[in-house]
Amino acid sequence: MNIAGGSFEIKLLLFAQFREVIGQKELLYKVTIGSTPASVLRSLIGEYPDLARLESVTKFIVNEEFVPGDYKLSPGDTLAFIPPVAGGRDDSSDSRSHIH
Repeated sequence: MNIAGGSFEIKLLLFAQFREVIGQKELLYKVTIGSTPASVLRSLIGEYPDLARLESVTKFIVNEEFVPGDYKLSPGDTLAFIPPVAGGRDDSSDSRSHIH
């Protein structure tokens, strides 16, 4: 880690659409001092424009804790991008068919 040079590495964990677009499940990523999850995401979008659609809906986890986009990253951190999850079922209205 070259902190004196103003940069260091973090580990990125990539799930769902991130993994599909980037083609890896994790990678080491060089960031500068003062980097945040949001700035890392913007940097990735610069490299992988298909990720732009996820920018406003992605959640961030650093070292297994949800954090805001402006959280300051530290050397050795593990950053996971959590895209929106689809699925499930809305049971708020009972629309089941009844057989008589």
